[in-house]
Amino acid sequence: MPAPPPSALSIACTSVRDFLSANLQPGGATVLPVIGSPIDALPANAQAGDHFLNLFFYRIESSGFYPDTRPMDPWFIRLHCLVTAFSTSEDNIPTGEIDLRILGDAIRVFHEAPVLGPFDVAGEQVTLQAVMIPISNEELHNIWSTQGDVTYRTSVCYEFALTPIVPSQPRRQDTPVEMIDWETRGQIETRDQPFETANGVRFLPPVRPRTVDTARVDWQPAICFVEAGACLASLTFLSTDPTLAGFTAQIWIAGDIGANVTLRWERWETVGWTSVPPAVPTQPVSAGIDPDNLPPPADLVGIGLPDTSTPGFWILFAERTFDIQPGQPATVRSNPLLLEVQAA
Repeated sequence: MPAPPPSALSIACTSVRDFLSANLQPGGATVLPVIGSPIDALPANAQAGDHFLNLFFYRIESSGFYPDTRPMDPWFIRLHCLVTAFSTSEDNIPTGEIDLRILGDAIRVFHEAPVLGPFDVAGEQVTLQAVMIPISNEELHNIWSTQGDVTYRTSVCYEFALTPIVPSQPRRQDTPVEMIDWETRGQIETRDQPFETANGVRFLPPVRPRTVDTARVDWQPAICFVEAGACLASLTFLSTDPTLAGFTAQIWIAGDIGANVTLRWERWETVGWTSVPPAVPTQPVSAGIDPDNLPPPADLVGIGLPDTSTPGFWILFAERTFDIQPGQPATVRSNPLLLEVQAA
């Protein structure tokens, strides 16, 4: 019979195994990281020169964060893993010493790169932090006493966090609030009629002054629309507006001046937000945004609108990618800007 498909939990665990496999330095020997109980780590037919690094994920517990997580949201957990080397003698070197060589190399890997990833776990981009945690003699005894006749070997314990459990049908994201309309009517029967601009007041979300803390390695850009001499967080068009087709949005980007960022559109679909062209590589021009002191027009970045042939919602982000550690990139986003095209 076929094996069950991978789950978010199994993908996270195999990602740890694959990370070790790619970063161990066995010096010509073959060391195979395996997942499972210690009792199954060393095959009965193992011969001299067969070396294994066993990963025993023996405890799974709640992260302790995000207490308001709903059933259809990703839920985060912590993984406790016992790492043990199972080797055979080679070149007249006893197994005990080879065990220590392999285990020491694994400790080196996690010390040099304590943040693993990013990995794709069921559609979620995840990084795992590896933290060595102390394990008592009693807990060690309890683990190894369940492993039959397997002789205890020197082990270390790591916690890998945070690992998401991804729902099979994630909760739909909410459409952002573009504006608030306020209208007073004299008859309760007309409360569901369309909003009348002439008789009401429309409140747009204000753009507040903001300075980007570029001293942080994970600093996020800040952006706003600049239209008719004002900073705006949203734009609204009627689908019949003749200026819509040739409109170019003017964007003020704040952050580390000269750093590389990319302006990127997303559209609201029934399945959530999906990326759409165009995307524009550019750079911040100031360290912050102050609506009372606009930059010169030459410092604004023009970006064309996405395909607005059908009414809907779009969001514009400025993204930047940086290395958490060498070879471990991460992406952060700015505040969103909203574009709405209303049916005429």
